[in-house]
Amino acid sequence: MTRPRQGNHNKPPRDIMDRPNTSFKIGDRVLLDPVDYPRKKGEVGTITRPHPRGVSGRWGVEFNGQLHPYPVREESMTRA
Repeated sequence: MTRPRQGNHNKPPRDIMDRPNTSFKIGDRVLLDPVDYPRKKGEVGTITRPHPRGVSGRWGVEFNGQLHPYPVREESMTRA
């Protein structure tokens, strides 16, 4: 018997066009989606760099001087 998948895997895809402020740049202050990043709920981060391999739509975000260990998707960010 297989276990059902846990987490946000069954979440419907988001339409980027319905979300405001999807054009980000370095220095923007952002909040992360609390569903995708529950540990960062309510914390304001700063975009510090684009994805190191040039993948569009993903950014390096710092929280309290620490770079988040994974690039963050634009769909998971809103302006603070």
